[in-house]
Amino acid sequence: MMFQSAVAAYRLYNEYAKDMGFGVRKKLSRRSKTNNEMIAAWYVCTREGKIAASEKAECSQSARRTGCCAALKVKRMANKEWKVVHFAKEHNHELDPENVCLFRSHMKNRVHNKNRINKAGVGHKFTMSASSTQSGGQDGECQNLVDRGQRRFFAPADAHAIHMLFIHMHSKNPAFFYAVEFDGEQHLKNVLWADAKAKVAYTHFGDVVTFDTTYLTDGYKLPFAPFVGVNHHGQTILLGCALLADQSTASFVWLFKTWLDAMSGRPPKAIITDYNKDIAAAISQLFPETHHRYCLWHILKRVPEKLGDVCEARENFLKKLNKCIFDSTTADEFERRWWNLIHRFGLVNEEWLQSLYKDRQQWVPLYLKDTFFAGMSISQRNESGGTIFHKFITRETGLKEFLDKYEVALESKFEDEAQEDFWSFHSKIKERTHPSPFELQLADVYTRNMFEKFQMEVLGISSVFASKSEENGDIATYMVKAYEVQEKRKTRRLLEKEYKVVWNSMERKICCTCHLFEFKGYLCRHALAVFLALGVLEVPSFYILKRWTKDAKSRHVLDEGYTVHDDCSESVAQRFNDICVRSFKFAEEASLTKRSYDVALLALQEAFRRVAHANNSVRKSCQRNYPRNGGQSNR
Repeated sequence: MMFQSAVAAYRLYNEYAKDMGFGVRKKLSRRSKTNNEMIAAWYVCTREGKIAASEKAECSQSARRTGCCAALKVKRMANKEWKVVHFAKEHNHELDPENVCLFRSHMKNRVHNKNRINKAGVGHKFTMSASSTQSGGQDGECQNLVDRGQRRFFAPADAHAIHMLFIHMHSKNPAFFYAVEFDGEQHLKNVLWADAKAKVAYTHFGDVVTFDTTYLTDGYKLPFAPFVGVNHHGQTILLGCALLADQSTASFVWLFKTWLDAMSGRPPKAIITDYNKDIAAAISQLFPETHHRYCLWHILKRVPEKLGDVCEARENFLKKLNKCIFDSTTADEFERRWWNLIHRFGLVNEEWLQSLYKDRQQWVPLYLKDTFFAGMSISQRNESGGTIFHKFITRETGLKEFLDKYEVALESKFEDEAQEDFWSFHSKIKERTHPSPFELQLADVYTRNMFEKFQMEVLGISSVFASKSEENGDIATYMVKAYEVQEKRKTRRLLEKEYKVVWNSMERKICCTCHLFEFKGYLCRHALAVFLALGVLEVPSFYILKRWTKDAKSRHVLDEGYTVHDDCSESVAQRFNDICVRSFKFAEEASLTKRSYDVALLALQEAFRRVAHANNSVRKSCQRNYPRNGGQSNR
């Protein structure tokens, strides 16, 4: 086969690769020594090659190469045409035409869209369709909130913009949920919405939720408050959005109740919010069984505002406060440091600190480490809705501008998650020269992100020493000494900490005083070291949370993770909403592969036939019972 140029050869091979389901990269090219023109090119499958021995130790990265030999070599002939001199067709791995767009060589459309988005001033991380980029704009800037005495509500122009967004979103997907609250004079006061993806994501990852009020409290023009969670890759996901003109306890009660209805009545196991008494009152009323934690990042951010005089006059105040909060390992130690701090800096009568102390079990790390929060950081703002929208929301961003770009941010997050799903299934973790049995067990179970975190604990086993201190029947207690290097002012010193690990051989349960598993959902190096000492070479299934695995979103039954209400069949609207949510979960599972897609189409055809038959039977029964005769029933 002949080509006019090496570029033409690459394009054809890349199109072939796209149809087959693999990616292409240029391995090498040769140039003429006389004029430096290209005379040969070698294009290979992206899985070509092996991991270099020197790279095997870099276990924090994943390897996608399998030694695949599929390739195309072309050479320039004397007549300047290019000839195929080698073509290897066979691959040593599965091809994936369903997700081929996620290979770098097939991403041209995404790159083109990103360039257009950058020109639109949205930011380099966001991708969207051409129609989306053209729909944004600053025209008709919103009027935001109207203040009348104690009442706040949305201006008519903003209410109209919100209404138009909801019409648009509902037309795209009937399962789109929204609710509005009006004041006594029928002014729009509060708004909540959640699309179908958010509702399905909640069935998988709704165990821990953050209600982010940053935009309400930090001087933003936009009264925006998202509900967010964390998926199996550790990525922030959106679980609902609110616009709140009124921020009273009653408004938060309305918001949480409405959001709970949208999420099929299943409250989260844990929720993180700003330190706000109105929010706390609403949560205690609506989510009485939910663990409520205050965001420490927000609390520490307010310290200069609340205690500005002390911070300016006493340079070491913040240092002492941080030590009290983060370095206390027991309740007694925290109490002692707290009251020493209060008396030393003359803060006995400071009401804000008194309130914080009263609620200490909801924000001090010491009291929270035995509750699962899906790895959400105690002191960093890295799981909030701001990470989804911060690229184009400034303090001056108005509602109209936000609504125009809302879908842009969502599309970017969906693409990011799809790409992580793809590489979690299609890449192999780089093996160390001598991997542990725990790594071999879980390398193909955890997602890439979670395995890397777990692997750090495995590597940390070398810095701990476990010794049995007590044994009583099935219960064995180990004391584990952990050695950590602390760097401070260009000096390094070795710190020694001691943890207690208890192993129940009958129940195969293990517990460490660091509570890493309870807080983040994977085992710590201290527990793993005890396993090795005991000869336990596999992590018990109890300690492998499905929410951190590649199969986190797989469902064997349609009702899994979904709360079924007894009254869901009472009305047409309830039945419709119930079916929509289940259908979206069905579509999500069916779209994963071509095979599942084909199976789904056949199942839908059969289901539609049976549903139509059931409805026709009902109609015929009604006609027999109530025959028509000029609008009158014969008797």
